[in-house]
Amino acid sequence: FPVEVLAPFPIINFSNPGIFQNPITSGSNVTVNVATQYAKTYTISSSLGVGSPDSPVTYSSVQPGTYTITATAVNDNMPTAQTAVITGTLTVQLPSPILSQIPQQIASRNTYVDINTLPYVNLNGSAFNGFEIITQPSQGTLSILNYGIRYIPALNYTGTDLFSIRVKGPNAIVSNTI
Repeated sequence: FPVEVLAPFPIINFSNPGIFQNPITSGSNVTVNVATQYAKTYTISSSLGVGSPDSPVTYSSVQPGTYTITATAVNDNMPTAQTAVITGTLTVQLPSPILSQIPQQIASRNTYVDINTLPYVNLNGSAFNGFEIITQPSQGTLSILNYGIRYIPALNYTGTDLFSIRVKGPNAIVSNTI
């Protein structure tokens, strides 16, 4: 009786799986590559485009969104071809806002100071979603006022006080902390 010996089942893995673990910044170029074993050919595809057979694919200026990347490996010609498929989810987000160092402010004892932070915020293509207080001052209180902050020193306090804030963007994107 006849026996048909098939080629080994193809094995396929992403060569750069780190691109699926952390969000990519929009506008970036993203190259996807795979490593195969027992594969005669492979193809990488997504809604961003389909690569050439047996070649990595580079997606240029990727916009914010979530994309499923699919890689398909085939081990032989039809009719006995076996196929292996892997997928990865690529998350692309807006760039983080940038907050420049705010110059030292002077407040009179027992009075508050409102600090206009707008000149120090670079949204970097992102959207403004408020400020976040990281560290309250040790000798007063800090509150958020739309595009500014209000510092109120403790009663009769004189001296230097420190605090830290950052800008919030959409989807939990945050700026550097100052």
